[in-house]
Amino acid sequence: MNRWITLLCLLAATTSCMKAPDPSRAGVTEANQAGPGASYEEQETEAGDPFAAMAMPAGWERVTPNLPFAIAQWTIPGDEPGVCTITRVGGSAADNVQRWIGQFQVPDGDPQGASTVSQLEGAAYPTTTVVVEGTFTATRAVGGGPPKEGWVLAGAILEVQGELVTLKALAPAATVETALDDLWEAVKQLRF
Repeated sequence: MNRWITLLCLLAATTSCMKAPDPSRAGVTEANQAGPGASYEEQETEAGDPFAAMAMPAGWERVTPNLPFAIAQWTIPGDEPGVCTITRVGGSAADNVQRWIGQFQVPDGDPQGASTVSQLEGAAYPTTTVVVEGTFTATRAVGGGPPKEGWVLAGAILEVQGELVTLKALAPAATVETALDDLWEAVKQLRF
């Protein structure tokens, strides 16, 4: 009898400590309707494609995302094609900046010193931009393979409706650097 009481008490204590799922992170349900609190997928379905009006740099081709976390994706043309993705992420803007910078190696060993972090003026949402150049080591994001020397990450972290949305372009330095102004203008056009 004592064993059953102990088991029931343990079960009650365990279930009382469990956290209920966060409804803002839940999947799309029939009860959800597009609106300020709707997921980006719902807004795209109900209110049109939020990325359709973006004037991306010349030659960047919108493709169906092949990365599980991407909500939009472009191929960046070149001898070594790059990729540009839009994703939703967790953490803070600072966490994501540090994660991106940490995906690069530079000759002096300090990728922080080889990066530029700033606020984008004129965007519809508070937006942090990051540009880092060096040897890109997290190559899974661009199809895998060995580290990519002489590559650039140009990224924007937008604070949208209490969540973070990122736009991240990865490609050889010459390809991205010539398109940087156009890329920031495209970010300014984003509306959710």
